[in-house]
Amino acid sequence: MLHSPNKNILQNFLYLHNLIEKLTKIYLEVLLFMFVQRGQFLEETGILLFVRKMGNGQKMLIWLVF
Repeated sequence: MLHSPNKNILQNFLYLHNLIEKLTKIYLEVLLFMFVQRGQFLEETGILLFVRKMGNGQKMLIWLVF
């Protein structure tokens, strides 16, 4: 009986963690599109964004702050 509430808390935490991770990815992809496509990422924000494709087909978003 004691293990059940702890398991639910862990499941809820993992669910929220995954949700936040997905939302962050979407947000960064929108930022990447907005700033890189318009060519104003260096002058206005001081952030350089670029995408690197990994070997497994996933993309890794890299950003550098100047």
